Amino acid sequence: MISLAINKHVQNQWLSYNRPQDPEVIVNSVIAIVDDKSLVNCSSTSAKDSLIYSYGRSFNGFAAKLTDEEVARFSEMEGVISVIPNHILKLHTTRSWDFMGFSKGKIGASQEGNVIIGLLDTGDAANYSAGADSEIASYCFTGAMNSYKVAGKIVLCETLYDGSGILMANGLGTIMADSSITDFAFSYPLPATLITAEDGVEILDYIRTTQNPIATILAGDTWKDVMAPSVVSFSSRGPNPITPDILKPDLTAPGVDILAAWSPVSPPSIYYDDTRSVNFNIISGTSMSCPHASAAAAYVKAAHPNWSPAAIKSALMTTAYVIDPRKHIDLEFAYGAGHINPAQAIDPGLVYDAYVGDYINFLCEQGYNSTTLRMVTGDNSSDCQNTLPGRAWDLNYPSFSVAIEDGQQIQAVFTRTVTNVGSPNSTYTLSMYMPSSVSVVIEPSVLSFSNIGEQKSFIVKVYGPQIMQQPIMSGAITWDDGVHKVRSPLVIYSILPGFASSSFSTPKKNLQFNGPSMYTKNGIIGRN
Repeated sequence: MISLAINKHVQNQWLSYNRPQDPEVIVNSVIAIVDDKSLVNCSSTSAKDSLIYSYGRSFNGFAAKLTDEEVARFSEMEGVISVIPNHILKLHTTRSWDFMGFSKGKIGASQEGNVIIGLLDTGDAANYSAGADSEIASYCFTGAMNSYKVAGKIVLCETLYDGSGILMANGLGTIMADSSITDFAFSYPLPATLITAEDGVEILDYIRTTQNPIATILAGDTWKDVMAPSVVSFSSRGPNPITPDILKPDLTAPGVDILAAWSPVSPPSIYYDDTRSVNFNIISGTSMSCPHASAAAAYVKAAHPNWSPAAIKSALMTTAYVIDPRKHIDLEFAYGAGHINPAQAIDPGLVYDAYVGDYINFLCEQGYNSTTLRMVTGDNSSDCQNTLPGRAWDLNYPSFSVAIEDGQQIQAVFTRTVTNVGSPNSTYTLSMYMPSSVSVVIEPSVLSFSNIGEQKSFIVKVYGPQIMQQPIMSGAITWDDGVHKVRSPLVIYSILPGFASSSFSTPKKNLQFNGPSMYTKNGIIGRN
């Protein structure tokens, strides 16, 4: 248990009993004992305040704030097995919830505790080395090191590697000069630091011009990055390779250098034969952003238990923080609707909801037939007899994707329906920004509601000139009632001739990837 010391003489204690007792009995016994004037001079009110928590299911005991005298008296009581002081643990990391603007929830523990998320996934102690001699090595691959020169030294390497070569040659640490990866970190089997190739040249000059060059590798510090958030280089990018009419990714969430639980039987670093065992590690990848997004979805579900998954996704997407497009050449193909904003997502104003029938119609338009459709729905009454293959522009999605075959003019028509989940009497007006070469018409341009749950539909028409080899260009559509801003990105890009129609086919099997560690599975190591 985490301890919170009250003062020099009062501290949290954990007590356990050797016989089953009802938690209420335990509480009353604590109050009775503490109220005993011969034991300690305090009132029943302060006694109640001293009790932190009682346990009566798997074991019997309680946590309380006790003085040294009370600890001594409790230790002597019959039936008390042990009185154990809690330990003060200090936080050594920044906090994801602060980064997401989510330092404090708005709906309360009683609601938040009603949602449980099950998450299965396949997936550092600070490195420190001071005052060691330096050694130069161009490539630090396994078996390429001279242990007579490397032993006990910090080695400068002109490439990024897993550190095994230096470790096996009894080296003390490594400095790797490599500019190929600059926006995330790895865990290594020995003290290590990664610098740019330019900084490597300066260090190399220092080593060559100094009789006894000395190097020190310190634990890293965290500072506030005014450029954050930004999407890491290894993160998957759009466009959607299967259904270009649906923008992917949907949004982005924290997933770089996250302190997280780790299997003690898995190697803790990128060196696959690392035999150390740890319970926590610094991890980057979808495996880290997924729990953040899942928790945000659970938070919205707790606030709105009757909302569908589509409504929850809509709330997360339309309230996301807008990410600076100047930092990402791929624009929405990198970050989707933006960076997740859980605190705002519980009050989105409007949601784009979707139901089973909407997804059945979508799958039919994407080329499913009745046989393949029933494999998905598990319902033998599902069929695609009345739906022809076509574009997915009528799926009620919180974003808009205009994929135009190369050489064709920009032309798309979307149908959307929004459900009012904000104020009963509200009027939303339209605002948008688009590239100057693109014309967007939205009808109607004003949506008025008189009830919660009321739905309104609108049509989005997108027109523009002929495009060829056009990378992504984007804008956004926003509905605003003065309190809520319901924002949806709109992207336009060109695709190869025939690509759109080729996606209206029987779904292909998913590719299977196998790798020795989380880094290869996430595509971080071994990239082209």
